[in-house]
This record gives sequence, structure tokens and C-alpha cells, in this order.
Amino acid sequence: MHIGPHFIVRNAFGRSPLVTALVLAVWLMGGKAHGQETTYMVQLMSLMVAVQTKTQTPLMVPVTPYLVVKQAGAIEPICTQAAYVRDLFITAFYSNPLPANKTGEPLLDAAMGSLLPLIRERIPRVDIPELMLVEGSRYLGMPVDDLRPGAFVVDCVQRQDKKQAKDKGKSGGH
Repeated sequence: MHIGPHFIVRNAFGRSPLVTALVLAVWLMGGKAHGQETTYMVQLMSLMVAVQTKTQTPLMVPVTPYLVVKQAGAIEPICTQAAYVRDLFITAFYSNPLPANKTGEPLLDAAMGSLLPLIRERIPRVDIPELMLVEGSRYLGMPVDDLRPGAFVVDCVQRQDKKQAKDKGKSGGH
């Protein structure tokens, strides 16, 4: 069983303070004891991509992209370039629709390998070891325990909104 932040929130809080403290301590020590690194999954806005099926016209399917990084310092440069990266996806999928398997489902793994070098070229000062494309439109900031247990999801849209609100507050609201 994986004990992560979502497990703690669902099962520990609301019980006795001792249970909460024990679960939290086990979780904090567990990651360090097993040598696990913190993984940040920077979630970009979902987009519609073309999937080439047996028909002439490509099928449009929602896809949610995640950029996986190991350092928290890599999040800000990715979020500032998020719109350009999203445009890169749209351009790539428009010119080369994703291939589909026999049942018509998109073969997302085929696209990940070709897109990752383009993203690394767009954001050169950040080490992005992995790109994940998930079929379907996911809410921004939605937990990803089904994809990568224990990973922290970072939502660039909410992050930019908070930054703009903070900047607006500093300038006196004008």
C-alpha cells in the first residue's frame, strides 16, 4: 500500500491527533528511508489532439500533458513557457496526428518520445526527464496517484493566477 499525502488527508485527519501524527511521521520517514526522490508533475492545460484512425478524418481526443521534474526550482521556468509548450503540442499533432491502435485508441507513447526533445529545446535550462500524456481531460491540480504514486502535482494556471494576484497586491491593486 502506498501512503502519500492524499492517503493522509483522507484517512488520518479527523481522527485522533496521535493517529494523525503517527501516519504523518511514517509517511515522512518512509520516503527518506527508501531513498525516494520527490517528483513534481507539472500539469499543463488539457488540449484536443488529432488521432488518425482508419477513417479519412482524424478523430479529436482530449489529452492532458504532464512534465515530470525532480527539482522544485524547475517548475517556474516551465510554467512561464507553458503556453509555448502547449502550442508546440497543437502544432505537432496538427501536422502529424497520433497513430491509433486497432480499437481506435491513441498510441500516446509514440508521441512522447518525439515531443520530449522539442520541449527540452524550448526550455533548455531545465532538466525534464519525462513527458507523460494522459488520455482524457483532467482537472487542473487533480491528484495523480494512479499515474505516479507520491508525486506532487503542480498546476501552472493556478500558480500564475496566484503570482498575478500577489503582484497586483504589491502594486496597490492598480
